[in-house]
Amino acid sequence: QDHVADPLGMSLTEAAWGIREVLDSRMADLLRRMTIERGYDPRDFALFANGGAGPSHAWVLSAELGLDGFIVPAAATAVSAFGTGNSDLGFTTESPAYVRVPPGAVPTAEQLAKVSTGIQSTVADVRRNLELAAANANMRVERLVSIRFRGQTHHLDIPLEGDAFDVDAFRKAATRFEKDYETLFGRGAAFSKAGYEILSVRSVGTGALPPPTQATKGEPLSFARTRKVVFRDPKAPVDTAIYLTAFPAPGATVDGPAIIEFPGQSVVVPPGARATADDFGNLHVRMRLA
Repeated sequence: QDHVADPLGMSLTEAAWGIREVLDSRMADLLRRMTIERGYDPRDFALFANGGAGPSHAWVLSAELGLDGFIVPAAATAVSAFGTGNSDLGFTTESPAYVRVPPGAVPTAEQLAKVSTGIQSTVADVRRNLELAAANANMRVERLVSIRFRGQTHHLDIPLEGDAFDVDAFRKAATRFEKDYETLFGRGAAFSKAGYEILSVRSVGTGALPPPTQATKGEPLSFARTRKVVFRDPKAPVDTAIYLTAFPAPGATVDGPAIIEFPGQSVVVPPGARATADDFGNLHVRMRLA
């Protein structure tokens, strides 16, 4: 098993710790790039740790981002395959609909009709594909228009309320675009005096499928042994309990320091934290106990 805190021989511990710190730092930087640098506060989101190594790094990343915990799915190593097999049916159709709107103006009737035709065409195509895939019930279609300031590089996809793109719909989209633009690029970044460019329209359709049912009610977390594990100080390994499970039973709880080993992943529960399984086998790790 690969652990964030891997009990290597002490002659190699500090070297391994240095490598781990570099990896964690890079992953934390990527998360900041996707949140803070785009105007989002990481504390407004839940961190899901997937893959074989993610559940073992998550405790460090949570601390780096100021989160109070993270969630590990019971089948973290197979999340991509599980999602592909059980996610809703989906189709996306995009159509160019280039329109230039001068500063202080609104699109002409001809331009509005051009965008409306594009929306209606993409919506019809999405619905047709969903029906061919037998998603006749629970269909949902989201309409988006791609907008940017004239002469600028960055464009944003703005949701629309209906198939008809009139002056009112344009003004609502422009207002939402400016708000989202400043959220992403900073207050004052929006510049409506440049005018707007509508680039394309896109329809995203989904056909909801019934959720999968559980094949097991879970099993207790089985204590296996205790061993030395390095968490914060490579010179001070901590006695850590090792638990084994394939699918934790609802309500199963373990206090850190502990490592919960699944067949394909290992969840690190640092000192002072607690892991609790929900009804679906997901482990909720709280970093600070009340």
